[in-house]
Amino acid sequence: IDLHTWKYYVQDNQISLTYGLDAQVATGQEISNIRLEFYDNQGLAAVHHVPNKTSYNGTFTNLFKLGS
Repeated sequence: IDLHTWKYYVQDNQISLTYGLDAQVATGQEISNIRLEFYDNQGLAAVHHVPNKTSYNGTFTNLFKLGS
């Protein structure tokens, strides 16, 4: 999986995250999950699990809260 786009906007404790993926999966294989980890100067600040998708090729936007 290649990450080709990455941008975010933070307001209060919410993030609007836009990311682009190129996924080349071998025949008969599947992607079980994608986990994005966010770090600050104190260590791991948040984890976001990308929702299951039919295809992971493209650009996606998710809104989520930090600390949840």
